[in-house]
Amino acid sequence: MKITFNHSTNISFQNVTMVTFTPSWNFNALFRLLMAIMGTLISGTILSVILFNRRLRTHPFHIYVINSLTINLISSLVQYPIGAASERYDTGQTFTPWYLGTGACNLYFVVISVGESAMSNTHAFMAASRMWAILLPVSYRSHHTVRFALTAVGCQWVYLWLMNLCLIVPGPLFRRDVEVRWRSVADLILNGMPCAIMLLSVPVILISRVRRARTARRVLGLPDGAQPGPTRRSPSSIVVAILVISFTVFFSPYILYCFITLNSTDDWAEGFYQASLKLYGRQSICDPTLFVVALRPLRENFRKILGRAEESATKNARFVIILLYS
Repeated sequence: MKITFNHSTNISFQNVTMVTFTPSWNFNALFRLLMAIMGTLISGTILSVILFNRRLRTHPFHIYVINSLTINLISSLVQYPIGAASERYDTGQTFTPWYLGTGACNLYFVVISVGESAMSNTHAFMAASRMWAILLPVSYRSHHTVRFALTAVGCQWVYLWLMNLCLIVPGPLFRRDVEVRWRSVADLILNGMPCAIMLLSVPVILISRVRRARTARRVLGLPDGAQPGPTRRSPSSIVVAILVISFTVFFSPYILYCFITLNSTDDWAEGFYQASLKLYGRQSICDPTLFVVALRPLRENFRKILGRAEESATKNARFVIILLYS
């Protein structure tokens, strides 16, 4: 039996004769292994910093960041190692036979299908919270608590598991055309809606900033074009920009490929598929790093940790030098 992953939410089974093939390391296998190691180190480190700092872990918005880092960490620990092991059996054909057994196949399928939709929806949650903070600041400060964020994340996971379970059930029950139609609708819900929310957040925040600037000039009696005071970059604008750039660069090519191939029986654009898969893998490294850059409390905490580490290293170096020359 040959198992081929056409995309994150679709598996096709074909009866073929298995041949003996000696696994070997290649570029794709090494790339996935590198993503697994680096993703685990980076996501694990940032997640540990947040969880061990009460001020960081009790911030409502950081609940979404913790959720995103946890998804990255699970993908790095499960999806990429299994993918690297599978790529070692690459025969150079269009689809690589699956030699790792049914258990690894099911685990890989669940992690990649749920993880992809979870990550895109988590990005949408963060963008929606920023729009809420910009448009209704009083309501946001009053109602966006840690309990609210935890409830939202919990409801998100229930919704994602139900939707992905519905993706698996139609296969044995319906005809191929009905199954493809349902999967297309599910893909639009799981990935299209988050994309629309993130894209919508950009003009919403920009328009809000322009209106606030005009209101400030009108109150102060300043002419058009004059600045009411020292300009300061908005944290909400930076966070949303980071989210949109991350999704556009790392997620959208792979989601686009999955959606198009879902509605096409032809195997096309293998090069585009490989490129989109590598961008999707780089997300596990770049996304956590972008969070550190965009979120000031997290960035300042890392600076303190690095400062203490530098101070400790300097003291140890001086101690070693004294021992050597004493």
